[in-house]
Amino acid sequence: MRVVEHWIRHRDLEEVNVRRTGLTDEAFQTLVHVLQQSPSLHTLDLSDNELSMTSVSDIAQLLTSIPELQMLSVARNNLPLHAIGYLMTAMLERQAQDMDPPVLVNFTD
Repeated sequence: MRVVEHWIRHRDLEEVNVRRTGLTDEAFQTLVHVLQQSPSLHTLDLSDNELSMTSVSDIAQLLTSIPELQMLSVARNNLPLHAIGYLMTAMLERQAQDMDPPVLVNFTD
């Protein structure tokens, strides 16, 4: 609840950990809107949830639109192996935009 209160007051989050929360694709679509409005977001842990290929485009969008994002974990979700290609494309786009610092994407533990 403290995270929600902080976002309501400041409209910015630095670290979001929703590991092992049963996060689904539908719920993640709602969360993406909050995350996109958090320019200071540097850590996002989505691991151990129920995300599937449906969420990959939203994850890629976060990678390319949040300059401060340094670490993203999507380990142990329902993501197929070919999702890596989409995330790598987002990383290349991020590099082309001269975004710093580089992002560490944790696909598996």
